[in-house]
Amino acid sequence: MGHPAAEIAGELFGLDGFGRIEQAALAGRPWLQSIERLGVDGTRQLEVSMTPVLDADATVVSYVVLARDVTELREAENEVALDLRVRTALAESVQKVALDSSLEEAAQAICDELVKLPFVGAAAVEAFLGPVDVQVIARSAPAGYPELEDLHLPPERAALVRERAAAGPWAEYEDSDPAAYWIGQSPSGLRATAHGPIVHGDHVAGVLVIGTFEARFARTLVEKMPGIMLFSAASSALLAERLHSRHRSAELRETLSAILAARAFHPVFQPIVDLDTSEVVGYEALTRFDTGQRPDLCFADAWSVGLGREFELATLEAAVAASKMLPPGTWLDVNVSPSLLGDAERLKAVLRSAERPVVIEITEHEMIADYDALRAAIRALGKDIRVAVDDAGAGVANFGHIIDMRPDFVKLDIGLVRRVNGHLGRQAMVVGMRHFSRTAGCRLVAEGIETREEADTLKGLGVEFGQGYLFARPVPVDKLAQEDRRARKKWTGGIAAAQ
Repeated sequence: MGHPAAEIAGELFGLDGFGRIEQAALAGRPWLQSIERLGVDGTRQLEVSMTPVLDADATVVSYVVLARDVTELREAENEVALDLRVRTALAESVQKVALDSSLEEAAQAICDELVKLPFVGAAAVEAFLGPVDVQVIARSAPAGYPELEDLHLPPERAALVRERAAAGPWAEYEDSDPAAYWIGQSPSGLRATAHGPIVHGDHVAGVLVIGTFEARFARTLVEKMPGIMLFSAASSALLAERLHSRHRSAELRETLSAILAARAFHPVFQPIVDLDTSEVVGYEALTRFDTGQRPDLCFADAWSVGLGREFELATLEAAVAASKMLPPGTWLDVNVSPSLLGDAERLKAVLRSAERPVVIEITEHEMIADYDALRAAIRALGKDIRVAVDDAGAGVANFGHIIDMRPDFVKLDIGLVRRVNGHLGRQAMVVGMRHFSRTAGCRLVAEGIETREEADTLKGLGVEFGQGYLFARPVPVDKLAQEDRRARKKWTGGIAAAQ
């Protein structure tokens, strides 16, 4: 006859484990086993123990049998273990990302590390670019998924993802989650997805998404992962600033595209004067934006979002068209970046329509890697195109720039011109630049002249041409004649005579 304790435990475990339980009972050894039992509310995990009670002669006289439901405890332990594994994976991915890595590189490193977890079948990072613009910028997924090529979620799905992310992390079974578009097109059996918002400051910049193909883990993911997905705070430190920059770039590109489409800018012209004869010999074309933004900043923004070439060409077209109203016998001075010279054919087509001599003014604000290629691009524009360099005297490196550029004109930096009449050091620099320009075979233009005394001093130092508020402010071409008359009285001393 079997031991009563063995019989009780055997009822829980069935006949297969009865023998082992009875052996432990007869030997007076404690016994512990975990089992799964099907109950009315699903499968439960039980922990059953049998402990013998001995008398003074070490004889088993009774047994204590306990059965404890540990379902919730095991789930909590699994959740803690899962949280630890996810955090470890993220920490390892962060360590592998270089500080100077791009947004895509950093996001891909995180995705690649997450899918190493046995229960994670796919991972992705989505960037919020606009109210209905969400882009998948990185993804790790099994073979068979479509290649990730500038994948943007459909507008209705993008709006849903942004709305849900604002409320915090969430998880859903894939077949019931309309936000799980990034991977839902594949027939490979994704069961559930979880989304963790990536926060920058007081707003959500994107989401980190993981998915599972395991049916058993899908339930854990959906029921437990919203809390665990707070781990995206770890990725926020790595991705948030990069995502924010991408969002700002998208907004900036949209704004600049609107300016370009509406042609919300216009050219203005400022005369270049022969300091010896006081005659206007040319006009520099500048751009003014209807938004009031500084032109240099606007062009820099345009280049930063991939619209720089289109902006330069559009503003040049406007300037060349308006220049047809300039007085005959004068040249047109236009600003051209080294990058735009890479599109020599389009630039040549624009400049050819000027119907007057053209000077292209190139600054050293942009690094020039190959001067031979730059000079070849300038020659391709035609033999009638002359070259000027800007901001001469602003630094020692500028001299090398001038030598390599071999320009026709060198524009003196405003820092040398301002109050040059009372500053011997600046006068000495101008003299040095004058000697340098003669040796290099180019002519000097002084920018930013505001007083008669500055103009007289520069003329005495051998500077040929001048430009600045003394002669005229930049104005639209239809107001140029009026501005020229007003300024001419000022710089020739005619104001006193008129009074």
